[in-house]
Amino acid sequence: MSGPRLSSADVYVLTSENTFSAAEEFSYNLKNLKRGTIVGDTSGGGAHPTSLFTWRNLHVTMSIPFGKAINPITDNWESTGVIPDIPLPYRQGVGCRASRGPEEDSRENHGRPSTIRA
Repeated sequence: MSGPRLSSADVYVLTSENTFSAAEEFSYNLKNLKRGTIVGDTSGGGAHPTSLFTWRNLHVTMSIPFGKAINPITDNWESTGVIPDIPLPYRQGVGCRASRGPEEDSRENHGRPSTIRA
């Protein structure tokens, strides 16, 4: 991509229990690589891709996993979801902005805000 790199820009991802699959992997990777701050509710917990199999004669359809997302730092988020760095009910988080105070200039907080203001 052309244009300036934004490697030092703050990245915030708002999650809810409806955050699932690829959006969870994106959130999980940003969190574990310490490249972003996850704000909101714990995500849905869907790390394993599935396929639907139907046996019409039995009137049965099953969703069967065929893969597993693996993270080299931890395992994955299947069934547990991605736990936010800053827990905040989703509805409260929509329209919020991160706010830095003078104490957050320290390296202790990795440049992440400790407060979210609506």
